[in-house]
Amino acid sequence: MKTFLKKFFSNLYEWFVASNRWLHLMAGWGIFIVMAFSIGIWAPEPNRASVIFGSYVATLIAMVVMEIKDKAKGGTWDWKDINAGMLLANICLLLLILFSIFSAS
Repeated sequence: MKTFLKKFFSNLYEWFVASNRWLHLMAGWGIFIVMAFSIGIWAPEPNRASVIFGSYVATLIAMVVMEIKDKAKGGTWDWKDINAGMLLANICLLLLILFSIFSAS
């Protein structure tokens, strides 16, 4: 079990430090949190769905722009970088969907 966990976390670390995924992760979290806070404060009557969906779209756009910047500087297009940046947004969207499904019944 120890070797499995050691190998798992070693592979996770290697994936995380490859390219600039940690920057994508931090940027994605920052953008999502700032947008959720902004929409929550400035929207006339915000609800959970509009806050999370608006933040999700803003984060997705920002991650694609970051990847375009990376490609313009000579890098390659990497969907894993975009997924790393969308981690928090995907978790919140999944929780919203599950909450909507189970609270409706």
